[in-house]
Amino acid sequence: MKRTAETTLAIFFSLIIIFHLLVITSVIPSDIVWGSRLSSQDQLILFESISIVLNVVFLIVIFIRMGVLKMNISKKLINGFLWAMMVLFLLNTLGNLASESSFEKLAFTPVTLILSICLLISLLAKKVDG
Repeated sequence: MKRTAETTLAIFFSLIIIFHLLVITSVIPSDIVWGSRLSSQDQLILFESISIVLNVVFLIVIFIRMGVLKMNISKKLINGFLWAMMVLFLLNTLGNLASESSFEKLAFTPVTLILSICLLISLLAKKVDG
């Protein structure tokens, strides 16, 4: 269950990075992100760039957790970061529910909720050999 949750996280973060790149390049309309509250292209690029960087960091942390990336980082630090990510995605779920964009409510609320649940499973599940 832990491995499935972490694999799901890696897939979701990869897809989220691609999604934000598509928003920046205008392949996906920008009015479906950030609660439809961004007022300029500069704001969009700033917010999307920050989101991409954060999601790359999240992906790296998950890869470290999974043992895909070997880095000498304290397990406690990784776990603390994962707890912070879980809280962030729970708060993001609430933000998506408050969005003016129906698409954002319907599409991203479940995504951030699934991310929160997978993070919780990763943190609470016992490590299974094999």
